[in-house]
Amino acid sequence: KDGAMESIDNLLRDCPERLTPAEAAVVLGKSRQSISNWLNREDHPLPGVRIGGHWMILTSELRAWLTEGHN
Repeated sequence: KDGAMESIDNLLRDCPERLTPAEAAVVLGKSRQSISNWLNREDHPLPGVRIGGHWMILTSELRAWLTEGHN
């Protein structure tokens, strides 16, 4: 693995299968607003699912999104 992919794997290693935006913010060291902006942007949004008005982010999709360099 290259260094970037290894760093992403280390960052997400102990994460549950699904994250709330607040949990993703803590894991990534970003603000909750940054995660919200990523979820709602038009070009290459952070993949998430809205369930009952609340966002859920699959850790596997977050890993792929970060690997592709969309953050």
